[in-house]
Amino acid sequence: MLEVGCRPMVQTYTPIVQGYCREGRVDEAKELMSTMESAGCPPNVVTYNVLIRALCDAARFDEVRQVLMDSRTKDWKPSTVTYNTFMNGLCKKGMAKEALEQLDVMLGEGLDPTDFTLSILLNCLSHDKRIHDAVCLLERNTSLKCYAGVVAYNTVMSRLGEMGHWMGVLKLLTDMIKRGVMPNTRTFNIVIRSLCFRRKFSIAKSLASNQGFAANVVTYNTLIYFVFYYSRKLSEVKDLIFDMTAVRIAPDEVTYTIIVDGLCRDGFFDTATSYFLESLEIGLSRDLFAVLTNRL
Repeated sequence: MLEVGCRPMVQTYTPIVQGYCREGRVDEAKELMSTMESAGCPPNVVTYNVLIRALCDAARFDEVRQVLMDSRTKDWKPSTVTYNTFMNGLCKKGMAKEALEQLDVMLGEGLDPTDFTLSILLNCLSHDKRIHDAVCLLERNTSLKCYAGVVAYNTVMSRLGEMGHWMGVLKLLTDMIKRGVMPNTRTFNIVIRSLCFRRKFSIAKSLASNQGFAANVVTYNTLIYFVFYYSRKLSEVKDLIFDMTAVRIAPDEVTYTIIVDGLCRDGFFDTATSYFLESLEIGLSRDLFAVLTNRL
């Protein structure tokens, strides 16, 4: 191309930089970008985003910071994608604190975070034992000019539930509804599971039977599992099966596995066999037989 006097453009160089980065040849990618500058074809934000992703994959975060710092004296400006890439890379390496700090840097540069920015940080904070920061970030989302949707709330609520903070789960459920974010079935199942973890069965069953609650077979399987394993009352399990069939939710293989396993564990082998035969009658898999025989 150069031999025939055709001057390459940045769009010509960037795929080559990307190719180097994909092969892990980051230093060669950086050398090519230096060549671009010398040739009067400086890399643009897209090129730098490619490099930053590769540096993050290699955990070369100090170099990323230097690249961002150098942008102030070069002919390119980091974008929201640039910071999202950096934050995502930090999060993948468990560096939640550093990722959160980049949000403030990003805001200082006059860039508005996106839904993806929020998703990156919430996932990271929720799994890095910084759940308080995740909740605070959710509460800040309107001031950040980005929208926290149902997936964002589900992420934080799920982690709160796993940690036993059922009151926090209910508070976020209330908050999201007040903000016009409609819960989905997964949201409600997270709420049910968090209540069951804390043995708040009466509240959980009351919610499941509420007309505004989008219950499914997972909802009832969760209730059956916890009620059976904590109260060990078959009568309550039968009531739950009656309730689910009344709203046209059919028990599935998981439902029968929970019941058969629980009955066998408590020594009620005849009743367990009856439920196993019932599952066959409605066309469920014979794999449940393994649960029954393993308990005998």
